[in-house]
Amino acid sequence: MKKIKNIASILMAVVLLIAVIPLGTISAGAETAGIFEYEVDDEVTITGCDYDASGDITIPSIINGYPVTSIGDYAFLGCTGLTSITIPDSVTSIYSSAFDGCTGLTSVTIPDSVTSIGEGAFEDCTGLTSITIPDSVTSIDYNVFWGCTGLKKVNYTGTIADWCNISFGSPYANPFSYANNLYINNKLVTDLVIPDSVTIIGSDAFSGCSGLTSVTIPDSVTSIGNWAFFGCTGLTSVTIPDSVTSIGQSAFSGCTGLTSITIGNSVTSIGSDAFRDCTGLTSVTIGNSVTSIGEYAFRDCTGLTSITIPGSVTSIGSVAFYGCTGLTSITIGNSVTSIGNFAFWGYTGLTSITIPDSVTSIGECAFMGCTNLSSITIPDSVTSIGEKVFSGCNNLESIIVENGNERYHSAGNCLIETESKTLIKGCNNSIIPTDGSVTSIGDYAFLNCTGLTSITIPDSVTSIFNSALGNCDKLDTVYYNGTSEDWEKIEIDDYGNDPLLNATMIFTKGIDENINWEYDLKTDTLTVSGKGEMNDYEDSAPYVTFSASAKKIVVRSGISSIGKKAFAGFSNVEKVVVPKSVKTIDSTSFSEIGENTKFVCSKGSVAEEIAKANMGEILTTAQPDLNGDEIISDKDAEKLLFHTFFPEEYNVDGYCDFDGDGEADINDAVYILKHIYFPKFYPIA
Repeated sequence: MKKIKNIASILMAVVLLIAVIPLGTISAGAETAGIFEYEVDDEVTITGCDYDASGDITIPSIINGYPVTSIGDYAFLGCTGLTSITIPDSVTSIYSSAFDGCTGLTSVTIPDSVTSIGEGAFEDCTGLTSITIPDSVTSIDYNVFWGCTGLKKVNYTGTIADWCNISFGSPYANPFSYANNLYINNKLVTDLVIPDSVTIIGSDAFSGCSGLTSVTIPDSVTSIGNWAFFGCTGLTSVTIPDSVTSIGQSAFSGCTGLTSITIGNSVTSIGSDAFRDCTGLTSVTIGNSVTSIGEYAFRDCTGLTSITIPGSVTSIGSVAFYGCTGLTSITIGNSVTSIGNFAFWGYTGLTSITIPDSVTSIGECAFMGCTNLSSITIPDSVTSIGEKVFSGCNNLESIIVENGNERYHSAGNCLIETESKTLIKGCNNSIIPTDGSVTSIGDYAFLNCTGLTSITIPDSVTSIFNSALGNCDKLDTVYYNGTSEDWEKIEIDDYGNDPLLNATMIFTKGIDENINWEYDLKTDTLTVSGKGEMNDYEDSAPYVTFSASAKKIVVRSGISSIGKKAFAGFSNVEKVVVPKSVKTIDSTSFSEIGENTKFVCSKGSVAEEIAKANMGEILTTAQPDLNGDEIISDKDAEKLLFHTFFPEEYNVDGYCDFDGDGEADINDAVYILKHIYFPKFYPIA
């Protein structure tokens, strides 16, 4: 049974081999000469060889009086017993896969009559250790030396100039991917000097030649082709002269030893992947003629710490600087109009960036994963912002859109699309405006805001989109400025919003029916107004979201009582204004408030008594008789007016805030005048 299985396996292998070999290679009609099969059409093409041939063989230059000029497709495919082949100088072309899989071959000398080598001609010749290429060769096609893992030496019989003019079909057409070293007439080249006669360094010309330690490019060169120096890990520095106008795709990609690069002032475009994975690169000088930086151009250049993009550049391609984790500083020139998708993705060292006012579009995920980016200012020129632009910027604290932008605006560190009223991006300390300017919270708006513990959502919001609060793992409380019935009407995308859906909900509408509050995002002022008593807040007040950002609290006249914990925990407040109308203040109303808070109140009021026991500096309001003549007149208003502009020359006693806005200013002078003529409507407590 075991023997039968072995025979079956052999038969299957034969069937598979026949399936992959073109029928012409083993055609019964092909003519033979010794171990060779051939076809004749005024000249001979070798089309096949005895599969059992082994050792050293020589291909004849003439068969039956016809010159042998080419070695056909698959001619020696899988002839694993061959160790060396002598090709006659009558041959001009070696076609596709001619020696594919000849694993026993150790060396090949190509005669100087050959001008072209076809696709995969020596593919998977794993035993091949050296090859000589003549100066007659002008084209080497795709994957000619793919899989030649044993190749150690490439000898070229021409000059460097000749080599630069060879047309390579791909990086693996070039033998350096395995050999790593170039020999010119059996002399190893390490310091490469491109001669003045060369105008173009062709694609793949030195790809994989890691034995190169330096390269000198003359002023005669105008372009550097795709993959020209790909994987030349031995290079440490390169200066590209002013004569060069274009740098091709992946031209220096993978040159991990490269520490500095200077790009001349005539280069207009840097191709995609041009310097990708140059992990040792610490210095890049980009010439002032460059207009475009291609996709992935500097991807994963982890050694870069800073880069200046000149004013000539108008576009930065997608993922151009992705993975440059060492970058801490980026200067973008004032001609850039578009920043591509993922352009600066993953810049963990970047703390700030200035986007010039020439930019009109910022692509998807452009600054995603810049975990240390703390602030961003978007100019008024920007008209398009892609999804997840700042996703993963966990330390972002400031989002500002310059005035005059017709498409976007910012408020409370929120980036908002004005017309659609969509909140595009928020951060850990964002405060969503309650003025109706936000009706939807967009896709990924707060994605990865891991420092967000609570959020207040205004009742103007009608929809919350995909992953709006995704991965906000510390979010535990959501305040909604509406009722539970209103909340149920909001369209919430379930996908990625688990932190929102699992948080504790507090509905603030209906609390303190007689009391209103508003928060000014520009001045960080919380104002409470209305009539009567404020509630006790055993859990938290409806405006607690502003406890960390508020700088001033103003309680308007008409409030008679401040309840428990009404302003507890407002630790950064600098000033509190309480009117004389307040008759009771709970001992916890201002607990944990800032130690240096200035407390503004009427002299002799309940507020003053509480302040003396619990607060920092106390400023008491004065009566309107500022000049001491015991008459309230326009002279008192005049003194306060002059005091506003010249406080040292026109001193007044106390803190003259008569209109209850927390400031002693021109409005108070006007208020005194109104009180004189209309005391009933403009009382002074």
